[in-house]
Amino acid sequence: MELKVYWTDFAKIELQHIYEFLKTTATIIVAKNTINDITNEVKLLSNHPYLGKIEELLVDRSRVFRVLISKDYKVIY
Repeated sequence: MELKVYWTDFAKIELQHIYEFLKTTATIIVAKNTINDITNEVKLLSNHPYLGKIEELLVDRSRVFRVLISKDYKVIY
């Protein structure tokens, strides 16, 4: 079963912040590669929605949140 993955506006802005930060502190190549790595990890969720582990910091919420780790970045879904 394939699921549609949606990026929230907040997530898009954060991804842009990561790109801008890495572009200025490292190189544009590092920035592009990091963004590609993060987005490729998230694309895996279409076919594997339970790929990430349950986010321990959000277990008290009414919904279950999971987390993927890509390099030094945490993607919560």
